[in-house]
Amino acid sequence: MKYRFWRISTQHFLWKIGLKYVRAFFWERSLAEQIPKVETKIAVEMRLASVNDFRGFPSFRDEALKRLNNDDLCFVAMWNGIIIGYTWASLKRKVYIPEFEREVVFNNGEAYLYDGFVFPDFRGKNILKKILEAALHYLKSQNVKRANACTLTANEPPQRALRDAGFRAVKFCNFVKIFRFKKFEEHKLGTRPHTT
Repeated sequence: MKYRFWRISTQHFLWKIGLKYVRAFFWERSLAEQIPKVETKIAVEMRLASVNDFRGFPSFRDEALKRLNNDDLCFVAMWNGIIIGYTWASLKRKVYIPEFEREVVFNNGEAYLYDGFVFPDFRGKNILKKILEAALHYLKSQNVKRANACTLTANEPPQRALRDAGFRAVKFCNFVKIFRFKKFEEHKLGTRPHTT
């Protein structure tokens, strides 16, 4: 755990000074397909969050308010009245993805799920899978046809959760930034890279 914290802290420091190397998968799933039922190892309440749910997180409250005011949705897992995990969703056609420093354009009727997180004490209890189940059911009820997501290649737990929720990896992306020089490369899995 200490090594992972050091690696992430170093990564964010390098990003701040203008050095970045990001490798990620883009995922998608049709909401016409059946959404898998998930059983958690502890009893949790699933719901859409309001800014009041973030009162216990003063460092994140401003960012949550900004996202909620920007019409993004936050699906949370609550345990004993506190948030133990969440994921965000955007229904906008253009979504800025900071890891790639670019906007990605989605079709009408698509949603982008991002920033899924479960607090360390609650990992290994199927919480993120349950959040994804709740998010997918809600999005389907809003006539969303397809859900999309992005994960860094080194972050395996959300990849497992997405796979178990019926998502499939459809693209692989690389992004390199060395101060002002930027290179973004993507390719559908099983094809040759496309560079921009």
